[in-house]
Amino acid sequence: MRKNKILILTRYGNLGASSRVRMYQYLPFLEKETNFTISPFFSNTIIDDLYRHKKRNYFLILLAYIKRMLILFKSSSYDMIWIEKELFPYLPGFFESLFLSNKKYFLDYDDAIFHNYDMHPNVVIRTLLKNKLKLLISNANHIFVGNSYLYDYVVKWNSKVTYLFSVVDEKRYIPIPAIKNKIFTIGWIGSPSTSKYLDPIINYLNEITDHYEFCLTTIGASTIYNAKFNICQYNWTLEDEVIQINSFDIGIMPLVNTPWENGKCGFKLIQYMACGVPVIASPVGINSQIVTNEVGFLANCKEDWIKYISVFIENKILREEMGIKSRIRIENDFSFNSNVNIFKNYFTKL
Repeated sequence: MRKNKILILTRYGNLGASSRVRMYQYLPFLEKETNFTISPFFSNTIIDDLYRHKKRNYFLILLAYIKRMLILFKSSSYDMIWIEKELFPYLPGFFESLFLSNKKYFLDYDDAIFHNYDMHPNVVIRTLLKNKLKLLISNANHIFVGNSYLYDYVVKWNSKVTYLFSVVDEKRYIPIPAIKNKIFTIGWIGSPSTSKYLDPIINYLNEITDHYEFCLTTIGASTIYNAKFNICQYNWTLEDEVIQINSFDIGIMPLVNTPWENGKCGFKLIQYMACGVPVIASPVGINSQIVTNEVGFLANCKEDWIKYISVFIENKILREEMGIKSRIRIENDFSFNSNVNIFKNYFTKL
């Protein structure tokens, strides 16, 4: 029996978290059921430069557009195209329509990228591109979204929408016993572009340095200069992230409550909790769905952050109990195993 041919157009190579989580981790299943070709827009070299705080390489970015166009010229030989977010960032929707005319395609969203356009500070970009995704969404054969905010946006133009959470491979993200540091460790993982959310937390932590000894460990953040407490900062690597997360006593995910942040899929929390680490998060978007009172706390304000961090510092038994329940919650609701059947259901119907 002939296998369906799928062209998979990811946003990033496998070093990009969204592409790795939303698409690459499902490839072993697709390998059994289909013949696929995968082609990222931004290469791993571009992603590595981002994490190492290097300047943008505009030549590589130009090549990314050219490469995407070249592979789309060959797309007629495929039965279906699976697209992460969009085909061409910051190009008018005409280009998507041109290359996807009369083609079957699925879309995947784990960020509110439409706000890159309809809320862009540059009035020219906002005016020209604010509607660029509507036609792309309207003509899709199916759409996967990572949270209700994204669902509510895309369903206005296309009713064929399914929740597919951003999940971890529970066989890779596992608790590692006896790896905790001697000093209480607050952990955060992300990228230079998202480390801005740590700014208020640094100020809160500076206020309690006279009361507690602790360390903030960051993975992938920009350099922090204004901390009055112990701080350890690491570049992100795929090989080391699980070990480093396991060194956390708690994991944090502060956010501001704006439309963009409401489109986030809470992946930091899922990573922490899969490793048996309890959490504190801002009650923004899907965070309020992921964090229950069995696995951590939702912090609305400065007083909440200080209170809950203090509670965790003072109560090791609570940390351990919540860590165990965090792992169970991920296995049940936010693991690859708990979500793969949703994915299978649509790709076996091609």
